[in-house]
Amino acid sequence: MFVDSLPGGGVRVFRMGCTMPLAQEGCPDPNNQLVNPDFEWWSTLGGVAGWCASRAGFYAQDNHDQRATCHLDTHRPKHGRRCLRIVSPTANETLTLPFQGSGAGLQLMPSTNYSIRVWARSQPAGLRLTVVNGSWGESRAPAVYTQAATLATLSLTKDWQLLEAQVAPTSGDGALQLRVRGKGMLFL
Repeated sequence: MFVDSLPGGGVRVFRMGCTMPLAQEGCPDPNNQLVNPDFEWWSTLGGVAGWCASRAGFYAQDNHDQRATCHLDTHRPKHGRRCLRIVSPTANETLTLPFQGSGAGLQLMPSTNYSIRVWARSQPAGLRLTVVNGSWGESRAPAVYTQAATLATLSLTKDWQLLEAQVAPTSGDGALQLRVRGKGMLFL
């Protein structure tokens, strides 16, 4: 039996019997190089720890639609309690997001093999997700993105799908980026 009292105007949150299976398909690999790959950590600024601070896009200086946002979502995560929700507000624009949101994205090291796996879905179906590598120009705003290679592309449905890519850069090929095309919500 559980007993507690709630003062007037008060709020309490209880988690009871919550466990997260470790062997479930789509759970993060313990060797993953990303910070917060399963989106279970949030930041005090309303964003997602290691990924974004509520707005989506590269420093908001690349002329993308400023209504693009990035938040945690608890509706139908692939595993665990949360997933990342990115809102792309413009149908005919490509939104480029750093893969691992701080700075320019996850930097690719030469002579290193990378296996990239991204579980994703969209609402509505039809958003296009692409994993690319490249770099951001360091000149004045608007920042210009120079794409080195397209690593994988997927037209998303309302159900979770796995996007996979392999890359073994031979030189400084920049950083990993996610590109979203279409109007709607992308869930990772």
